[in-house]
Amino acid sequence: YSGFIEEVFVNHLGQPVRRGEPLFEIYSPDLVQTQSELVAAVGYARRLEGASVEVRARAEALLEAARTRLEYWEVPADQIEEIETTGEIRRTLTVPAPASGVEMQRRHGHDGMAIRPRMELMHLADLSHLWLRAEVYEHQLPWLNTGSQARVSFDYLPGETFSGRVRYIEPEVSPETRTLTLTLDVPNPTGRLRSGMFATVTFEPVVASGALVVPSQAVIRSGSRNIAVVALGDGVFAPQEVALG
Repeated sequence: YSGFIEEVFVNHLGQPVRRGEPLFEIYSPDLVQTQSELVAAVGYARRLEGASVEVRARAEALLEAARTRLEYWEVPADQIEEIETTGEIRRTLTVPAPASGVEMQRRHGHDGMAIRPRMELMHLADLSHLWLRAEVYEHQLPWLNTGSQARVSFDYLPGETFSGRVRYIEPEVSPETRTLTLTLDVPNPTGRLRSGMFATVTFEPVVASGALVVPSQAVIRSGSRNIAVVALGDGVFAPQEVALG
């Protein structure tokens, strides 16, 4: 909806905001008109409480239509309930934060600004988890999948490591670098990690669980078979054909 911002409560970049906290007050003729329709519908429904079922149903439909219009504009339920209970039409309504986060971007000159539908006023981001983009070579792809775990380190925090998990693997290999970009989810509960930092990512993929590991020199390769000599005890040995991983 269109309107004018009257008062701003989040005033600088990096300011933390919790879900439900006020972002700004807005005056909108559309909101005022719909509030008026809601109050009128509430009074009409109350006056017809003793009327026939059909008449009461029409009154309830008018009430629900006005209420739904405010809900579509994301007016909080407590503000709608207050308007219905008090019958007072508020000149301005409070726009709350839809989620907890930190203000990352904002338009300048919010106070008194005229706004219109689809205009971006501010960006809020939840920094408790960050997405880390890492590039790997195409020959490393067989060892990585969505959900693969990684150790992440930052020059900014020497000696510390963080855990990361592959969230998404892009479907296309870069023709210039022959690399593929992975997106990792890295928990950031303390908020010390910042957007834009460079990181080192280390994967330790499990090639085979429970596999027997022997030195490469212990395998006799005849060309057609791979043989390992097995100690049976008491100085007895026997050749055993093996499959190499």
